[in-house]
Amino acid sequence: MQDALLHVIALIFGSLKSLMTPIAALFVSVMYFRASPPTQPLPLRLIASAHGVAIALAYGLLVLWAGRPDGTLDKAFECVLLLPVALIVTSFFVFKGPAKIHFLQLVNVGALVYLAVLGAFILGKWNFF
Repeated sequence: MQDALLHVIALIFGSLKSLMTPIAALFVSVMYFRASPPTQPLPLRLIASAHGVAIALAYGLLVLWAGRPDGTLDKAFECVLLLPVALIVTSFFVFKGPAKIHFLQLVNVGALVYLAVLGAFILGKWNFF
């Protein structure tokens, strides 16, 4: 009984730990959106803060694609990882709020590196870089 309980607890904490990457990326997006001036048009505010949402969606796609060991999705996953990179670069030009918030992009870069390594493990390919 104790072994089963410990296994369930380990499973819960393992799941929470793996969910921290998309949650942290979403947090960065929320911070960007809240820090952007309300006078900036809404579409530009959304574009400037979409990078974390894109990282979370890439994480979700990786979870969905995990059951396909045929190796056909490795190039598709590489392309999916390019979208958050493009949105991060775009946010440096579109965001009109305080410049110090750009330091939060370190969280997103860390999340992208973790996601690329995790994707390499799950999809069985080490040719991401």
